[in-house]
Amino acid sequence: MLPGSFVLSRTAIAFVDAVKRQLAGLGKPYIPIVSYFPIDGVPKKKWIDNIAKVDFPVTYLKFGAMECIRKNNDLNGRLRIIPHGVDPQEFYPMDKLEARTFKRAMFGDSTADKFMFLNVNRNQIRKMLPSSLLAFKHFQKQVPDSFMYMNMKAVDVGWNLPEVCNSLGLVEGRDILFPPNFNVQKGLTLEDLNKVFNAADVLVSTAIGGGWE
Repeated sequence: MLPGSFVLSRTAIAFVDAVKRQLAGLGKPYIPIVSYFPIDGVPKKKWIDNIAKVDFPVTYLKFGAMECIRKNNDLNGRLRIIPHGVDPQEFYPMDKLEARTFKRAMFGDSTADKFMFLNVNRNQIRKMLPSSLLAFKHFQKQVPDSFMYMNMKAVDVGWNLPEVCNSLGLVEGRDILFPPNFNVQKGLTLEDLNKVFNAADVLVSTAIGGGWE
């Protein structure tokens, strides 16, 4: 299996072709190439032309497949779609009382009965996080007793989210919550992330670039 998209260079293809020719000369069986790759937006044609050279190109979602075929129609009928799986031992529905108890412990007593929005993303430009905040502001006009938890670093490679909140009139620590001292390399444990998902009433994402959106 080879990587895909921009990672799959002509050099990698040429190397694999050379290995396959050598194996053929030794009478060894043909080895097909599989590339399983995400599409994070509109790809460059040269990336997709490389993808088209493999035996079994596979992407995550219909969106990615459509973008690839738009760049290289030779993939039409060949490109397969296999979504990522989810391990039910790691992400699963919890007892509502247990989830509510966790919600109070993590976000404070004042949040226990509030409607909870959740956005789990890296704070990057392409995640369009201000759009999530703006959408929440409109929602909060209808449901004042609500808050939004942004599971990410408040100031990162993308946006200065506290400044965005301030410009929208959203109060950090009341309307919008961020995890303290968040480490983007570690994040939350899988156990705690599952609890966060269970504590939320709705999960939102306004990302316009991401392999799994």
